Amino acid sequence: MLKIAAAFLLGVVILTVFTALPHIYWAIGIVPAILIFFRYSRLKWILCLPLGFFWALVHAHLNLYPELDKSLEGVDLDVLGKIVSIPNVQARSTRFEFVIHAANRTGVNESLVVPEKVRLSWYGNAPNLQLGEIWQLRVRLKRPWGFANPESFDYEKWLFEHKIRATGYVRTKGNLIKINETSISNPSYYLRAALNNKLDANADMHSNVIKALVLGERGQMDSQQWQLLTQTGTNHLLAISGLHIGIVSGFVYLFLVWLCKLSEKLCLRIPAQRVAAIAAIFAAIFYAMLAGFSIPTQRAMVMATVVFLSIYTMQSFRPWNILSLALLCVLILDPFSVLAPGFWLSFLAVAIILFSVSNRAASKAWGFQIAKIQFVLALGLLPITLLFFQQASLISPLANFFAVPWVSCLVVPLSLVGALLLFVNEALGAWLLDVVSYSLEALWWVLEVLHHLPFSSFKHAVPGWALIPSVFGILLLLTPKGWPSKALSAALLSPLVFAKPFAAPDTDLKLSVLDVGQGTALVLQVGEHVLVYDTGPKYSDSFNAGEAIVANYLREQGLNKIDKLIISHGDKDHAGGLEGLLATIKVKHMIANQTAGYRHKNLQACREGMGWVWNDVEFKFLHPNKKIADENIGTLSKNNSSCVLRINHPSGSILFTGDIERSVERNLVKQKPEMLNVDILIAPHHGSNSSSTASFIQATSPDYVVFTTGYRNPYGFPDEKVVSRYEKIGSHLVNTAMQGMISFEISDNNGLQLLPGYREVRQRFWHTEP
Repeated sequence: MLKIAAAFLLGVVILTVFTALPHIYWAIGIVPAILIFFRYSRLKWILCLPLGFFWALVHAHLNLYPELDKSLEGVDLDVLGKIVSIPNVQARSTRFEFVIHAANRTGVNESLVVPEKVRLSWYGNAPNLQLGEIWQLRVRLKRPWGFANPESFDYEKWLFEHKIRATGYVRTKGNLIKINETSISNPSYYLRAALNNKLDANADMHSNVIKALVLGERGQMDSQQWQLLTQTGTNHLLAISGLHIGIVSGFVYLFLVWLCKLSEKLCLRIPAQRVAAIAAIFAAIFYAMLAGFSIPTQRAMVMATVVFLSIYTMQSFRPWNILSLALLCVLILDPFSVLAPGFWLSFLAVAIILFSVSNRAASKAWGFQIAKIQFVLALGLLPITLLFFQQASLISPLANFFAVPWVSCLVVPLSLVGALLLFVNEALGAWLLDVVSYSLEALWWVLEVLHHLPFSSFKHAVPGWALIPSVFGILLLLTPKGWPSKALSAALLSPLVFAKPFAAPDTDLKLSVLDVGQGTALVLQVGEHVLVYDTGPKYSDSFNAGEAIVANYLREQGLNKIDKLIISHGDKDHAGGLEGLLATIKVKHMIANQTAGYRHKNLQACREGMGWVWNDVEFKFLHPNKKIADENIGTLSKNNSSCVLRINHPSGSILFTGDIERSVERNLVKQKPEMLNVDILIAPHHGSNSSSTASFIQATSPDYVVFTTGYRNPYGFPDEKVVSRYEKIGSHLVNTAMQGMISFEISDNNGLQLLPGYREVRQRFWHTEP
């Protein structure tokens, strides 16, 4: 069974990792190969490899189609459908998933083929939306689209996992009609909606955590809570997974076994274990239903079902066979669960526990056993944790030693019982939820204490190749005492900590224009020196480009500090990610258009004439001069006060322009024409027609022009007139909205090179083509 599951998993992984564009014609070659192999091969379990590939291929086509036609992007559509998720109410919008039953262009009575499931935002004062309601809405949709940078969150992959093929927003001026209330004919929606309303009515300081544990709704948890959980290695406790469903179904099983044994007649008719196993399976299904059958809960439900079915059959199965069967069932149900980190963490955690306890004498000290398991899990999951999250908690074993039994035996059971009691006796249910809040407060206090310990966590990007020796190192380390060459594990694990990307020569320059949506964030490397120009926007309290994109990219490059951080000006699309970046990466020297409004121990204002040299690469500010700066004191967002920086390498030159407009461009052309001619130009103000005048374009005469814009941004950047002016002088135009992260390399040996855009480099079949 283990070989079959492993081969099937490998087939799925081959499709998801190595195939950019799945095509149904793969089947023409796969099916005959399967038949021939089955006829002549003795190793029939390997047959599961192409079967896994083919099964994933079929699911890919089912998930990808129908797609939203490009001509329908941004067009008013009237749609009829059902709300299929608990709406997430934020300060400025309400977000929910919506299944479309019928759609047509506004004013045109002709049905359209559109994706079945979409993700919508209702901005402003949205009505009190409920799961299961049927609405007629006027919406504007766009195809799945996300940022394209190394190590940044792949939003398009997340949408594909959740079978969402378009996103958009509700047009509040449209014809918005609620057709039907949530119906009891769909008990899952009805119960979840009613329970959500009950929890809202009894909200307290930890109601967002209780919602996460009962309904699987984690959208209301704030970034500080997630940061604390992540840095203590306890974030898995707030996601309904195998642990929670296993606890609930395990409690039901043990209770039913005890209850059945009280009746001798019942035990004679049917074994207590069988009755309890069936009840435990229903408990797992019920808990998964409360959580909306989300992907992690489906996986956990299948694993619990396989375990209790093995108990029901009353046959002796090896633990590895049970795990393999659960893995195979999960992959058959949803082969693209392999895209989620939780899939790997869940199955590897169980596998590590089985491997570490097999063929070993059990200790009578339960506390020692729990501590040992936590240590083994933290060590065993270290490589994949660093790979997925670029960080790991060093206090995870200690934190989980306390948190796992606390959450498992106290918080989760009381949360479920208290939430369900709200329907029967609201006062008693509310009292139990108060007890849960106090227990969570105690948990939070312990985690805060552990979090403030020195070296509680570390952040480090691991090259993919380092995983291979580390896996063997961990297996060797977890082997029983007396195993030969066990000391070799330290050498095999060392790449996890010490491996770094290949370092370029000191005189080489690399410029990375990150894809941060409608905003700017540039990273420039000269040898070991690092300069960051602007930090991109802040989209919400839980997501900003500085922390989520810039910092992750720096770690992926093996960089843990910034020598110079430049904020061109204070507009949100340029400085929104500043706080997030400063909280994540050490910054030696910060330069901004003015010092007022910024806080850093080594802060300086950019002024005309300032400069420095790194390894024969010259940096010089061309703007603002003292007069402009004085006129704009106290106004951080003034476009014309942007820091304009020229970088000169012996083999190429670059100009960073911020958001300067016509008046500054004219002054630069008039006063410093000899400093403007460059090879690479970051287009002023994202390509707005308020900038990039004909005289400025003629003076700069760039070979490459980079527009830093967001996909289908509301401003229409870059402006068509601006694009036409650059095209007239023969410049090569690139846009982060279309290409993703754009990189240039300048070296003495190879001169100036434009590298392929990251959207092309990372292309997989779930990514939308520009």
